[in-house]
Amino acid sequence: MENRRTDWSSFDPEHFDLLVILAGSGNVTWSSASAMYQSGECWLIPAGLGKFSVNPNELSKILRTYVPDLAALRANLERDGHSWQEIAKTVFD
Repeated sequence: MENRRTDWSSFDPEHFDLLVILAGSGNVTWSSASAMYQSGECWLIPAGLGKFSVNPNELSKILRTYVPDLAALRANLERDGHSWQEIAKTVFD
């Protein structure tokens, strides 16, 4: 992430997002609050939070991840030609 504001909103109000701060520092801002982040932290963004912003003070590297809809993921992988044996090695409940 460059040293600029990035607006995000939850991809799906049914799941949380996890931000892993790999490098840098700045602020995470949401509706009526703001908090500082720094390298080495993990932020759990609640489901349904809505729009939030990441405002770096310096060059930041942030990994954003979440647990997908596993049934849809399995179906997409199968549609793309992966066998159930391959899928079972990487997608599990």
